[in-house]
Amino acid sequence: MKKNIALIFSTALVSMMVFSVFAQVSVGLKAGYWVEYAITYTGNPPPDSSPERIRVDIQSVQGNTVTMEIERVVLNGQEDSQNPTFDFENGAPYLLAVPANLNTDDVFYNKDVGYVTIDGIEDYNLKGETRAVVYADLTQLIFRWDQDTGILVQVDEEKDTFTEKWIVDEINLEANQTSELNPLIIYGIIIAVVAVLAIGGYFLLRKKRVKPQ
Repeated sequence: MKKNIALIFSTALVSMMVFSVFAQVSVGLKAGYWVEYAITYTGNPPPDSSPERIRVDIQSVQGNTVTMEIERVVLNGQEDSQNPTFDFENGAPYLLAVPANLNTDDVFYNKDVGYVTIDGIEDYNLKGETRAVVYADLTQLIFRWDQDTGILVQVDEEKDTFTEKWIVDEINLEANQTSELNPLIIYGIIIAVVAVLAIGGYFLLRKKRVKPQ
């Protein structure tokens, strides 16, 4: 009997540990979200590499991995696009999006710049809606991200010959109706079911071992 109880609680403990590992990174993006940035400059930015507009479409979300389509128009009128994959567990390639629900002094890893510390939280007017944003000062480069989703909302950069500012021009935070259920929710449901079955099994075994008077 004691071995059965130990096995039940060991299984539940391992399940909770697995869930906690996945829960360390929170992804707030959903398929169907998109955002367009208008970029302005002062000074003399290089026209063949400086973006004038950027659009980011969230195409799919699987656990901690997000696939995007990024369309860019540079100052000389040329256009290009790419489809990067953001792995928030092991480090995303750009700072267009970060893990959701970050707070002051939280640290996340990015492949471009390494470890980034959140310097603070502030209210931000995002297209007429007040939202909480987190920000990080990376020396002459300040990023602001929406706290709930992790999407970038503003960039301010100072360079030797010009300054650059990104700001949200249009945004849509409505998910596709066909978006899959977040795997973290699925893991939570599985753990809850395992816990209920384990407790039920324990009481069932205990009842069977009670001898009739």
